Amino acid sequence: MLGASPAADPQIQGVGYLAVLHDRTWPAGTALRAIVPGAGEPQKVFKLPRSAVVYHQGSAWIYVLGEEDTFERKIVTTGPGIHDGVTITSGADAEEQIVMTGAQQLLSAELQAGGAPDEG
Repeated sequence: MLGASPAADPQIQGVGYLAVLHDRTWPAGTALRAIVPGAGEPQKVFKLPRSAVVYHQGSAWIYVLGEEDTFERKIVTTGPGIHDGVTITSGADAEEQIVMTGAQQLLSAELQAGGAPDEG
């Protein structure tokens, strides 16, 4: 197993992997089914588009819809990257409405207004 494929067939609707097969030569793009054991305990993570996560002063942040239709920033912990997004391992809740696009503009507006994100 070489790792995640940089592109996948949209009809598969899943993550593709690259592998080297030594015993048999199959045409590129041949679909195979495999079970790949993982190490450690399964984790619940969020997969977000890259545009939902901003980085400032060495930390990763997301924006969520807060009270009175305002946006609140939250520090998050990111996990291993995936080809079309970012995994969030802690700091986000399933009930929250997370900003998917425009997070960088929110950070810029906050910094211009003098409200630099805390490191806590």
